[in-house]
Amino acid sequence: LDVAATAGEIRDSSTPLEEGDRLHRVIEAFNQSPVYQQICRAEQDDKKRIAQLTALLNELTVMHASALLNDSALATHLRLFAWPRFATFVSRKIAVPAYDEFNEHEISWSDQPSWLSNSACALHCKIDHIHHARDHVLLLDYKRKSLPPNKELDAAIAMQLAFYAYAFDCEQRARYKKSTLASTITGYYSIMGGEFSLVACGADITLDFVHQRFGLRQQKTRVLEALVQQMHDLLTFRYQQVQQPAQHTTADPSFCGGCQFDNFCRKNDPVQREAIAKQNFLAAYLSALPQEDSNDDKR
Repeated sequence: LDVAATAGEIRDSSTPLEEGDRLHRVIEAFNQSPVYQQICRAEQDDKKRIAQLTALLNELTVMHASALLNDSALATHLRLFAWPRFATFVSRKIAVPAYDEFNEHEISWSDQPSWLSNSACALHCKIDHIHHARDHVLLLDYKRKSLPPNKELDAAIAMQLAFYAYAFDCEQRARYKKSTLASTITGYYSIMGGEFSLVACGADITLDFVHQRFGLRQQKTRVLEALVQQMHDLLTFRYQQVQQPAQHTTADPSFCGGCQFDNFCRKNDPVQREAIAKQNFLAAYLSALPQEDSNDDKR
């Protein structure tokens, strides 16, 4: 595997979103495959199970994402490194039987949480994978290659997994009157990197438990309940700012040109001061809008 990783180092794709969608398609087909279910139920050693899972992933790549195989380096990387690593991770996960297994699980609310009271926002999320075992819940988000920076995870700016954990906990409490937050593990899986990255653990989960279950080497983790609370604080602050009348500020031209959203822009966020990157999605969207003659409107 180390040789394959070195020989098949993958360049950043010119179309990472399209490539990522195809990889997600393969994993979704894998999780829903009857063959996968048979492999899960069969009693066999890890080596044989991993070989069978890898063969299934390669077959599904041909069926659902054949365009990926047009790049010989990418095809080699998937066959010799990415899929065997993913199969190894899955083998560890399915060694612990699940009460429930969800793929592409969608959660929505008709009633808003108390911290967004009177909000017109619709809350909705789609969780890539949920493994609900006897003693823990694993919430997974699949990434093509890159993962959010640690500084954004620490400050709950990259709030995706914190929101997933909160959403799933709300659903479980509504259905079964039981909270799952304290026993939840959240993490990203980098498909091209072949690695599970732990993001946060609930209060009842220890690092030793995660090391034994998933073979991780991480020496520390984040407290999931704290990340969820930070997420609440950030969303509450931004919602309150949206409701206030516009209060234009002087924009820093090194970050952006200023816009009508300055009063609640993340660069002015007291919880986490963060520079707005040039040519981000918001800037691209605003630049396409008709420009008014008034300097105030432009600002």
